[in-house]
Amino acid sequence: MENLIEVTDLVVEYDDRRVLDAISFGVKANEMVGLIGPNGAGKTTLLMALRKLIKFDGSISYNGISEADIGIVFQNPDIQLFMPTVFDDVAFGPMNQGLNASEVQRRVEEALARVGLSGFERRQPHHLSEGEKKKVAIATVLSMKPSVYLLDEPTTGLDPLSRFEIGKIICDIKGTVIVASHDLDLVAGLVDRVIVLNGGKIVADGYVDEILADKELLVRNRLLPPDDIKSLCRSSR
Repeated sequence: MENLIEVTDLVVEYDDRRVLDAISFGVKANEMVGLIGPNGAGKTTLLMALRKLIKFDGSISYNGISEADIGIVFQNPDIQLFMPTVFDDVAFGPMNQGLNASEVQRRVEEALARVGLSGFERRQPHHLSEGEKKKVAIATVLSMKPSVYLLDEPTTGLDPLSRFEIGKIICDIKGTVIVASHDLDLVAGLVDRVIVLNGGKIVADGYVDEILADKELLVRNRLLPPDDIKSLCRSSR
């Protein structure tokens, strides 16, 4: 099957520092991919490049879709939510797609229902909890019905139940999904394939079970299997 997204020799530099260093990979339609790695590995930069929000060298090509078919959910929902009400935020994308008022209304209601926030239309985003803000941020992208979803650390700062709820929302997305996350429990439960990024380079790319079972690989890239955290104190007593 031909790749939906094809990345070839991608290079991004900030202040003469190479953040992404000639990386290449492909993503197929409807594939769900986890992007993991330590802080500063280049995960967010890669997502920004995939949406063509930053300058880069190399090439990123799409097969049968355009940039408008790619939606991105930022790590900090306060960047994404800038309108006076939840309705306005979720409606912003469909309105800019030129849809009529009744279709915009339908899209907003459907997106909020999918994230479990029906009835929040008139709420003010800055008064919401962090988990609710993250859900609204996802809804702003769901309402545009893109082919590809890019999610940057969607569960950072959330309590366990909110993490589970966000994971369920992502799991139910129809389309191609790339999730950048330090939350290896989330990655293990969501994706089939994992790309490990470190120092701006792809150091591993394979099936999620194989990657997360390779403790040496994870530790070498400043990651730990979830079970190591669970047994942190008990193993030494």
